[in-house]
Amino acid sequence: MAGKLNVVGETHTQSDKRRPVEKAFCREMTGSTNYWTEAEFPDLHMAVPGRRARAQAQPGRDANADLMEFRAAHAAAMLIGQYERTAQAADMLVASGVNGSGLRTFIDQDFRKLVKYKTRTERAWQATQTPEVNSAVKDVFQSVERIEKAFLAAVSTASKRRQALEFLRDANGPVKQLAAPLAKAVGFPGSTNLAHEMRTARSTMMGLAAEFSGQKGVWKVGDLHIADVLDGSAHTQQVKANYESKDDFNAELVAWARQKRQERAAQNQT
Repeated sequence: MAGKLNVVGETHTQSDKRRPVEKAFCREMTGSTNYWTEAEFPDLHMAVPGRRARAQAQPGRDANADLMEFRAAHAAAMLIGQYERTAQAADMLVASGVNGSGLRTFIDQDFRKLVKYKTRTERAWQATQTPEVNSAVKDVFQSVERIEKAFLAAVSTASKRRQALEFLRDANGPVKQLAAPLAKAVGFPGSTNLAHEMRTARSTMMGLAAEFSGQKGVWKVGDLHIADVLDGSAHTQQVKANYESKDDFNAELVAWARQKRQERAAQNQT
């Protein structure tokens, strides 16, 4: 939509592969060259006219609307959840009897997914201005990494494969316990679903930034953040900005790309 800020859902890995195409499409649809990924949109101090000096006067502050403390805690909380799913898969394999093919499937699918998940979520955050958050988040990532290394060292020995899986399963309890200091560090003590709490808190922050930024163009964010805004889970108005789901955006992008191909084909025939 031209003349407004459009906050649009995405799957990050999908959009990362086609940023130039998305930018060209968004520029044509909105008339603006402004295009921000989730972490790039400026916070209110940077976005609203007259506040730039205030932001620059605070060296080292996070200048993005997506508050780094919440982003870091969200990444760690999601990793705790992914570890639990991996531990459950290990428990099922132990219960059904450890055999060569089952172990290979577990490593290739469940364990590899955990490793990739940790790598991806670890890249989603950086050190914040809050030491307590940094410490709690690092504890999660470092603990999971130690467990991964210990599992790989043990499972490489045929006689220790069952013990390796049991170790991976039993470590789920200590990993889950890391959620409590993490929740306390970001002001959500007693949370029973920290990943959800952090996501909706981030969605609220994004909605507030979108409504009061005064910016025009396109801001791409995770599609669940759009869902939070649209269903009211994120406590923000939907007045000044336009919010669009990933599915709607993708459909429009596909139609635009098809039209461009048809136009090029017609030109080549003349």
